[in-house]
Amino acid sequence: MVKNNTKVWICLEYMFSDTNDIWKMSDKEFIDYAIEEVVSIGILDRAPIEDTCRIRIEKAYPAYFGTYSEFGLAKEYLDSLGNLYCVGRNG
Repeated sequence: MVKNNTKVWICLEYMFSDTNDIWKMSDKEFIDYAIEEVVSIGILDRAPIEDTCRIRIEKAYPAYFGTYSEFGLAKEYLDSLGNLYCVGRNG
């Protein structure tokens, strides 16, 4: 994912509801918060960070409240599609 093989790309994933104070932080505040976390646990130093980006996705993970019993219908449909491989969390 990085053109220069002397550099490293790191992705951090946080889960919050849209009512959480951390969710409501400005992009700069949140990026500073995330950097401070990885610096404080020794994953990296602050100095070499060249670029950052924050992407917020509301309701990013599905909830099956009241419909989990019908999950087989979704699976059956997806299985009917050629060349589709569902993997990962909720895959």
